[in-house]
This record gives sequence, C-alpha cells and structure tokens, in this order.
Amino acid sequence: MKKISKRLIVTGLVAIVMIAFLVYFNLVSSEEADQKLPTVEVEKDIVTLRGFTIGNKPVDGMEEFYQQLDALTIPDLGCKVRFDYIPWGDEKNKIDLSIASGQYDLYVGGVFSNYKETALKNAFLDLKPYLELVPDLVSHYTQVSEHSLTLCEINGKLFGIPQFARVEKGADEGFIYREDLRKEWGLPEINSLETMEMYLYAAKSDERYKDKPLLTDNRIYTSLWLILTGHKYRLLDNYYTCYEYDNPTKLLKVHETPEWKEVCQYAKKWYDDGIISYDILVVSGNEGAKGRELMLKDMKPCEANVPYWSATVNWIPILYDKHPEWDIHMEPNVCSL
Repeated sequence: MKKISKRLIVTGLVAIVMIAFLVYFNLVSSEEADQKLPTVEVEKDIVTLRGFTIGNKPVDGMEEFYQQLDALTIPDLGCKVRFDYIPWGDEKNKIDLSIASGQYDLYVGGVFSNYKETALKNAFLDLKPYLELVPDLVSHYTQVSEHSLTLCEINGKLFGIPQFARVEKGADEGFIYREDLRKEWGLPEINSLETMEMYLYAAKSDERYKDKPLLTDNRIYTSLWLILTGHKYRLLDNYYTCYEYDNPTKLLKVHETPEWKEVCQYAKKWYDDGIISYDILVVSGNEGAKGRELMLKDMKPCEANVPYWSATVNWIPILYDKHPEWDIHMEPNVCSL
C-alpha cells in the first residue's frame, strides 16, 4: 500500500469524519445495523489519528461505528481515527486546552468553540494546498456554490471543512418548557413572545420558582433577537453580522438593527424582575448543561436558547427519564411569525 504522510491524511479525513458521524447517529436504528459490518485487514503501518468532539460518549454502538469508519479510512488513507469526548459545561475552555495540548489531530468544531479565534493563531493545518487531492470533495461543495469553500477561508487559509447536509427539522434554537405547568396555570398556547412572557411571569408567581432565576444562559439576547426579527435577516459570523434578505448587499451588525433596542428593553425588564439570572454576564458562553440540571432538580420549569438538536437528544429524553409525569414542549425562536 502506498504510504501517505500524516499531514495529508488529515485533509482527506475531514469530510469522511463528518459523514461518519451522521452515519453513527442512525447506526443502531437503521436496517443496515443488522447486516454484517465490513471488515478491514489492518496492516502494521496503519496510522491512528486522534480527534475529539463535544458531548457525552455514547453508551453503546461505538464498536459498530468504528468498524464502518475503518472501512472508509484504512483502504484509502491508511489510517484509523479514534475520538475522545468533551462533556458540555465550560466546553470552550476545555476545547482550547485540548487543542493546546498537541495530543489531537482532528476536532469537530461549532458555535460552542473558539474556532475562529484559534484559527487566527495558526493552530491548524491549512487544507487549501491539498484540495487538489480530493476533487470529489470539492465538487460536493460546489453543488451549492463554487465559492462554498472560499467563504470558509480565514486570511486566505482553509482550516476546516463545514458540515454540509440537508436539515430536515430546522436547527432553530428555542424555548423549552413544561407544558403541564402551562395548563396548570391556565395560560394560552405558547406561540409568540407575548405568550412566552406570560409563562415566565406565571412561573415567577409560583411558590416553587418565585425566588429562582428562570433563564440562566447568557445567549438569551439571541433568542429575543430571533423572535423579534423572525426571517427578516440572514445571520453571519456567529450572530455578530447579518443582512436583510430584501437588501443582501448591505451588511449590518446585529447591534445596529432597529430590533436590538427592543431586545435590550426586554432583557432589562426580565433581569430587573428576577427572570434572568443576576450573574448572567459572568457565565460562560454556553450554559445549556446548567439549565438542564436546574430543570432536572425542578428548580425552574424552562430555558431559552436551546438548539433543536440538543432539545431532542440532550434535554427532552433526559428530563422524561427522571420525570416521566412531566410534559415537555419546545417552541422555536421564530414562533412569533
């Protein structure tokens, strides 16, 4: 087998790793899971690359996942890939430390990491010079635009490959809450900012929650901005920049949009009334795990800024497992339109 350097292996692996993760999440439930998994003859000079991703390690299914992944990487690239998992909670700092350790070859990034800031420090390999080795990958991305990969460059270098898949259920973040309490409190269905606010104030009037903050994630401003703007803007660059769909040639800072003043008004009102946590400005960028734990302990009945994928995987199943008597609902942030 022709030997390939470790640096070149990283280039070809990125897309395979992304695709393999999508395969894994459907692994156990798919019809193919019952079929005989592919076997690969392992040679002595096989390189093992280490990567890390976010979340808790799956309880089972990893053996099948690695068998399918090896079937892709060993014949073509002469390597295997194995992953470590970084649990939610202070994940940005943990990711930065893992990158700085020099122990990993790959990582799966997202809005939960400091990817752009780290890339600007030249912490990653520039993949751009190696794109000619993976023409099928380049062709895959040009299905959307011939500039798909160029738009991912930072200072003219390509440090990562974006996930490229059709989202069937929307990746919107939203308001997760106990529907059984909404009915108990005699509130209308939550389908707007107004009805969401009614729920928050009803919770503050309940003896169980009157002395506790209901929103502990400091990205509440994102939730409010998305509700107030709906589908008016296209967000860019981690919620800092946007443009209007009706005027795509003019870029705006999110803070420059007319809706931002209303966001601040709602945030101040909720902060003053004890709905938003008093220490909201000193918490980390992602307090999702903290919010879920507080709900599990029945210290609050809701949280905002919960991504759809996180609600369906990391929130609702876990909440139901401990409190099967509860009725958990989620309302997307664009509910007001």
